[in-house]
Amino acid sequence: MKLKKTGIITITVIGIILILFYLINFTSFLKKNESELNKALAYAGDNRPELEKVIDHYSKNVKDSLKLKAAIFLIENMPYHSWESGLEKFEAAFDSISNYPMTNTDMRRDVFELLLDSIANTSTAKQPVKIYDIKALDANFLIENIDLAFEAWYKYPANKRADFKTFCNYILPYRNYDEPVEPGTRKKFMERYSWVFDSLNANVPLRNVVNSITESYHHRNLLTLRSLYPIPLSSSQYEKSKMGICQDGVTFFVNLFRSLGLETSDDFIPHWGNHVNFGHNWMRLTYGDEVVYFEDRVGEVYKDDSMPKVYRRTFSTNLLEGRDLCLYEDVISDYKDAIDIEVPILFNGHLGKDETPIISVFDQKENWYKVAYGEVNGNKIVFKKMGDNVLYLAGYKTPNGQLKAVNYPFFLSPNKEINYFKPKEEVYDSIVLVRKMGIMAVRDKLWNANKQTWLDHLNGGEFQGSNSPTFENYTILGQINNLNSYQIKTINVDSKQKFKYVRFKGGEEESHLAKLEFFNTKGEKLSGTTIKHNVTEVKWEDGVYDEDPLTYTGGSNYYIGLKLNKPESIGSIHFQARNDDNNIRIGDEYELLYWDESWKSLGRKKTMDTMLVYHNTPKNSLLWLHNLTRGKEETAFVMDDTGQKQVWLGFYY
Repeated sequence: MKLKKTGIITITVIGIILILFYLINFTSFLKKNESELNKALAYAGDNRPELEKVIDHYSKNVKDSLKLKAAIFLIENMPYHSWESGLEKFEAAFDSISNYPMTNTDMRRDVFELLLDSIANTSTAKQPVKIYDIKALDANFLIENIDLAFEAWYKYPANKRADFKTFCNYILPYRNYDEPVEPGTRKKFMERYSWVFDSLNANVPLRNVVNSITESYHHRNLLTLRSLYPIPLSSSQYEKSKMGICQDGVTFFVNLFRSLGLETSDDFIPHWGNHVNFGHNWMRLTYGDEVVYFEDRVGEVYKDDSMPKVYRRTFSTNLLEGRDLCLYEDVISDYKDAIDIEVPILFNGHLGKDETPIISVFDQKENWYKVAYGEVNGNKIVFKKMGDNVLYLAGYKTPNGQLKAVNYPFFLSPNKEINYFKPKEEVYDSIVLVRKMGIMAVRDKLWNANKQTWLDHLNGGEFQGSNSPTFENYTILGQINNLNSYQIKTINVDSKQKFKYVRFKGGEEESHLAKLEFFNTKGEKLSGTTIKHNVTEVKWEDGVYDEDPLTYTGGSNYYIGLKLNKPESIGSIHFQARNDDNNIRIGDEYELLYWDESWKSLGRKKTMDTMLVYHNTPKNSLLWLHNLTRGKEETAFVMDDTGQKQVWLGFYY
């Protein structure tokens, strides 16, 4: 009995010591965080009592100590988060599209655009209202969010569970970025996808679980959405539409998988090194040693693309590179081997204390777009962990926001070599330009946007003439072989026979034509009634006949042609492959610019051909061909040693 009593007394003493140890350490924790917490509570204004209720709720029981830390983490960082609301008039469009069948996603997208456009044009204009989390979210919302986050987190074994620091940024938060906050979202997802916990605990691969959920939503990008509905989508709006810009989709799924206790982040590129003005973002999930991306093969493909930086959104604030407070951290090293760069300061003087060193990439709208900060080290600026296969310009921002370069633009090649583009006094006698943007980036492999197939799949196609509507007997007027250009091509026909029916017949692989014209031996364009056949859905039936290079007709084993008004002898055929309309267009006006401490003009020209020729262009100069008539896709380039070929920096080809 004495031994038993001694054991009880010993355990009791140890328990008291542990409680005292906890109280001492937790008091220290509260003092350490008191300043930021008090700032947040003061900023909350009339909503302060709601936040204090949360702190009081978790302060009553020692077992809730970790939840109290989580609550303080949320409250301290809430002042930096907000959303926009006040456009309820558009809810009718979301309700309507939710009932539209998913059988034809192209048609569904078009209908949704019409619905949004109709409301925008018929309703009284109303500006969105900004709502700050710290001033709006109540105790019940936060307590439910915290309790459910912990419940989901603890459903997994300790060796697969994220640590507490990771939990705070990538599981606990009730929001991902700037989307509207909707009460009950976390609980709804936990109940709907409760099977996930059992599946993962039964060692079902994370990839299978993620695919099962994401594929059920049939996500469709709608790049025009912000021009129609100018604020981020809420969770319920995305569920109804199942489309949006990529940020809407990523935000929705980040919130969904965090509700299931999984470490989930929104990783993003602020600006591709080889795009006119876009960045990109995607979802990353971790469960134990398993890492899964919303886009398959991201880790495999993106490492070779033109990525200057990759950042990861956080709920907490960071002081990135000692500069601006931000809600993200630098994670480019997770995707590729990044290196530190030292750029000598050659011009625009010595940087003052108010002049911020930055590094930028080419942007068609802004000319240069900041992607990272740097640090001055003597007569150099150091930029840490920069991605390769990127064209950069180092400089600084003046207090009034003006960009000042400190050196010439340079290309950090895939093998980590730096090449500066300082124009030489020596010039090319002439250069030949055929495009205003590179053809294909490495990521296009992932996005199934391989523009080379637009050419390759047309090879073997035939132009046929016949006097039978079924083409039982036909003459081959020409064939497409070794096609290597997106420009309009001409096939001269050597035949005096007259035909009532003419057509193009494609092969088994899906292919598309953007233009198809038949001319008689006098050079007159022929007209008639469209004839067509397709075993797959016809893409823009009239695409070959309009004057828009971006519309096209195509499919597999298809034909498209004309029943002529009368039998005619065919003298020539004009055709054009599906293309991005970045070739030189006859009749458009262009301006060629080169960079020498700023963009300088080499003259404007109106085109009479599908090629532009410029004379006396400085060698080793960075060039930019600007279409003054139309379009927006333009990227910087250099010329090869001969001056006859454009080299697109950061592009696959």
